[in-house]
Amino acid sequence: MLIWHSLAASTCKSYGSGQKSFHDFIKLHPHLHAAPGHLIPATETSVIKWISDLASRVKPQTIKKYLSSLRSLHIDAGLDNGQCNSPLIQQAFRGIKRVYSESPAQRKFPITSPILHQLVSIPCDLTDLADASFDAAAKVAFAGFLHCGEFTVGSSSDFDPAINLARSAVEFVPSIDHPTHVRLTLPASKTDPFRSSVTIFISHTPDALASVCAVSSLQHLFMNFPASSSSPLFSGLSNGLVLTRTQFISTLKLRLTSLGYPASNYSGHSFRRGAATSASTAGLSPDEIQLLGRWRSDCYQIYIDTSTDKLIKLSSRIHLALLASPSDPVPLELL
Repeated sequence: MLIWHSLAASTCKSYGSGQKSFHDFIKLHPHLHAAPGHLIPATETSVIKWISDLASRVKPQTIKKYLSSLRSLHIDAGLDNGQCNSPLIQQAFRGIKRVYSESPAQRKFPITSPILHQLVSIPCDLTDLADASFDAAAKVAFAGFLHCGEFTVGSSSDFDPAINLARSAVEFVPSIDHPTHVRLTLPASKTDPFRSSVTIFISHTPDALASVCAVSSLQHLFMNFPASSSSPLFSGLSNGLVLTRTQFISTLKLRLTSLGYPASNYSGHSFRRGAATSASTAGLSPDEIQLLGRWRSDCYQIYIDTSTDKLIKLSSRIHLALLASPSDPVPLELL
């Protein structure tokens, strides 16, 4: 089956499952073929019967992804895909959601700058490779707005220096002894589906923020645990094996629990969300946040959690605006 190669690997895998599901369903119901022997173009009737059949065993969220995969299949073949998203199909999908009484997916909480300070303040043995790696990974994930999959792997056997972060991905500028920043090159990422590599610049923090400095943590890792340029950047075990997603999340949740946070509300993606939230709190413009996070659209806005204090202040500004008149504007100091 055809799939857009510009899609992320995880998306391609999901789309493949959806397309196979439709293929298997049509094979079992040949009378639903648009034309004898042809899987697509799909008919409105075949799509409705397919998603209705799926509703008995998969969640609405999965059905939504499967519908996207079917649209992608039509686009790849140069066929009209309007029948995959017709008003009747949308109505059927809403009915499925209502039957399931599906509640909105819980958004993971952000690991903001204050929480990061607490995380890295937990006593640990930085002479141990695994602890030093987690310390550096957490700080780099925050400072670089990284997806969890950009600095961890699914399993230790998955590591490939051509697509995963290796020691060669880090360049200390101007030198490892006195770096002002690092140049971190991601060989592949969700925002770089063509694997043309993405360069991220991470600045050395002021002395007052030394405890959360990603550059200093990387410097410590390189100086105290030398390894070849093709070795994993972060290790999950003291024997040097690559840091896996499971190991990172497990350690993260243990530390959050020790701090009194509800660990189930956080994930590896919490660092990227927290970085966006902290950047907004620090006064960075939307364009600057979008640039740092490598977002190609304004979808980054869903990652920014606005503080209660800011919401209250904005609310008060509305009331002040109601008191103002064109001839008597509200003084700037009150805003």
